[in-house]
Amino acid sequence: MGRSFLCRSSGCVLALLWACPAWGEPPSEAIKMARKRFQEGVAAIDAGNYEAARVAFQQAYTLKPHPSVLRNLGQAELKVGHYLEAARHLAIFVRDTTFGAPGDRESAQKALAEAEAKIGKLVLEVDVSGANVTVDGETVGRSPLGPDPVYVESGQRIVRIEKEGYESYEWAQGFEAGRTTQMRIVLRGAGPRPTQAASVSRLNGSLAASTADAPVEKVGSPPPDVEPRRDSKIPLRTVALVATGGLTVVSAGVWVGFALQGASLESEADDLKAGLDPVRGCTGASAICEELRDVSHRRANANTIAIIGGVATGVSAAAFAGVLLFWRKPPTTSVAFPSLVPMVSSDRAGLALAGAF
Repeated sequence: MGRSFLCRSSGCVLALLWACPAWGEPPSEAIKMARKRFQEGVAAIDAGNYEAARVAFQQAYTLKPHPSVLRNLGQAELKVGHYLEAARHLAIFVRDTTFGAPGDRESAQKALAEAEAKIGKLVLEVDVSGANVTVDGETVGRSPLGPDPVYVESGQRIVRIEKEGYESYEWAQGFEAGRTTQMRIVLRGAGPRPTQAASVSRLNGSLAASTADAPVEKVGSPPPDVEPRRDSKIPLRTVALVATGGLTVVSAGVWVGFALQGASLESEADDLKAGLDPVRGCTGASAICEELRDVSHRRANANTIAIIGGVATGVSAAAFAGVLLFWRKPPTTSVAFPSLVPMVSSDRAGLALAGAF
């Protein structure tokens, strides 16, 4: 995207800037200044200075709003990385105007798609009309906002909805570039809170009043990126114990299973060897020799896997013991750390493992 996006429309815009009666109410001085700023923007594009072009087009549009100047402004903003402003201006040109030849509008549509890929989009539905919606303190509209998205910078943003007579609704929302976040918000009235006789309780995720005629309070829908609060979490120590213990059991099963299979195949090989000629042995291509070679090969594989299983069993068992003995459990009882304590009785003496596991 270079000078070509301006050259197609500069002549038309300059003609409109000169035609004061056809353009409306602004005084001639504003028209002259707008024309001058537009020419400066074209010159900046020719020089490759897109930031200067952006500033010039912005000033020209402020002095004399026109769809063609708006389109050039949006494309200049896209060129210098002002993606949020570019998306907003190009969206107005594409959605709210019919100005320009088909090729110009197609170019603007492509530029809008490029800008949208760099920012986040919010499609917001509020259950009441006339609520003011702000993102990081900037007003982006009033409900209903309609199906068109609100453009926001990617990252964590503070979204706030407020209307007189309702409690303000505010939350931190993360936005990703090129993705659309959809929300539906229910505002809660700012009237008196429910009394003790008409309190509201949550049952199985729904609202239920403690009395048959008690008023039910509307609750704002939580932001979709907020996870439900969990009162308990599985400790990492427990996860480590389960993982190392499970690996110990599995590897031990592999070890024992393939060791038994190797022993069985060794016995089968011995039986096959007993059927061979004691003098010639397995020198020919007999069926017994082929079967003996196959059994020997499978036995070697089984023994190899059994050895690997045995090593894995030892390593995982050591890891399990290390976690059990040396990873302290959060103190929830009087004995929170396993320890070896001496035990002496009338008939035995030794060490006992005590503590919470």
